[in-house]
Amino acid sequence: MTEAEISQKQIEQRKYLNSLKISGKAMIAFGAWTALRVILLMLLGENNIRAFILSTAQGMEELGETELSIVTAVFFVTIMVFCIIAFLINYVAGIGAYREGKGKKKGTVYIIVTSLLLILMIMSLVASLLSEPADPAQMSTEDAFLNEEGSFLLDLTQLLICVDILYSMIKSRKIGKELEKEQTA
Repeated sequence: MTEAEISQKQIEQRKYLNSLKISGKAMIAFGAWTALRVILLMLLGENNIRAFILSTAQGMEELGETELSIVTAVFFVTIMVFCIIAFLINYVAGIGAYREGKGKKKGTVYIIVTSLLLILMIMSLVASLLSEPADPAQMSTEDAFLNEEGSFLLDLTQLLICVDILYSMIKSRKIGKELEKEQTA
């Protein structure tokens, strides 16, 4: 390889490493947004936790205010645990990509997590495409968009972030090996 080719390869490798950093940050932000969105929907939405429990508990007259508060708290804590797990999964994928983009640690855990997220996103998108649309008589137009198309767009965004992380990682490592081989030769 000539000096110009090596220089071009280094520029290309930096491009992919920068892409890893950006996608890593996006993955972390996406995880935070997902957790925040679920928490806000459960607290502030029309179908908040209390309304859900009350609609589910109809017919249980013996359920007093204290018991209802306990059930609501347990349900909320359970949802918080799932939100934290979802955030941590996105965080592991994002921070691993970010660190590799900074040239620090080349990990394998974040690659596995990102690959699993990619598979889950593909399954989610296929399921949303194959599912029947919501009954328009039961939902307002705005609710239907936010629930169906909005979720589809968020899943698609996360899918693209996962693809970018994996593609950038593969390309940067491949170019890095080529440059190492050239420098040792």
